[in-house]
Amino acid sequence: MVINNLFAKCYILASYYIILIILTSKRKEMLVNRLLGYSFFERYRNEIFYFCAIYFFGLVEILLLNRHAITLTSYLALVLIDILIIYLMVKKHEKSSLALALKGEEG
Repeated sequence: MVINNLFAKCYILASYYIILIILTSKRKEMLVNRLLGYSFFERYRNEIFYFCAIYFFGLVEILLLNRHAITLTSYLALVLIDILIIYLMVKKHEKSSLALALKGEEG
């Protein structure tokens, strides 16, 4: 159980840093797209596709290699937590980026 808990924390931490890298590397592009009126899904279409593909392949792997209900439930719970964290991070980052851009700051 300790290993599963450690795995879950590492999984979420890795996802957090991947999203942080994506947000900082595409900061200006996403800000311009937001100001031009693109929707959330239009701005992050590629990232949503990549994460959905990763989640789908993980689900297929679990279904093929380990058919226990507890494993599937744990994986789906991790995916839902991951999606929630990603969404909240992106919204928070966009709000602060927009406020800084309107003030005329670079950082």
